[in-house]
Amino acid sequence: MSRSKAFDPDEAIDRALELFRLRGYEATAVDDLVAHLGIHRSSLYNTFGSKHALYIAALERYLARPQPDSGAFPLPPARQVIAEILTEQVDEALALAPRGGCLLVNSIAERLPQDRDVAARVQANLAQSEQKFFTLLCNDAALGLAEAESHQIAQMLVNTVLGLRLMAKANPDRQQLLNVVTTTLKALG
Repeated sequence: MSRSKAFDPDEAIDRALELFRLRGYEATAVDDLVAHLGIHRSSLYNTFGSKHALYIAALERYLARPQPDSGAFPLPPARQVIAEILTEQVDEALALAPRGGCLLVNSIAERLPQDRDVAARVQANLAQSEQKFFTLLCNDAALGLAEAESHQIAQMLVNTVLGLRLMAKANPDRQQLLNVVTTTLKALG
């Protein structure tokens, strides 16, 4: 007869996510995880396999969370929708800043390019975000953008989101972040 786990692996992933977000991957030792999660070292290894595998599970959990810009975009005007998305990103970035910031941005800074598993997940997430912006821009005929321009602007918008999240961690000044949103929107015309 097998013993049931004395802890909830889903809860452990959530708690590990918060610790990784606060400290980063390298600064979080297995002993830190064991203490923070309240589990035995053997339970961590038996359930997740390794610290890296737990980090990947936490990153996947983070990337799968509902996003303000997820789902179907409403019909144009794209500029209004982009303003709403970027403003929501500012609010989320400010909410995350005291808790270590955005795990995606932290992962880019700390784990890339050497960690291929993290790189693949980050690149897929960024490509998905870029595609959403691209679709939004292409669906707004009033913008009059060529396909190539829509791709470039979508890339700029993804970089804007990443920059907002990074800036919120360095200087959580809402007005400063909203100024970036305003300038970005001016670039759209």
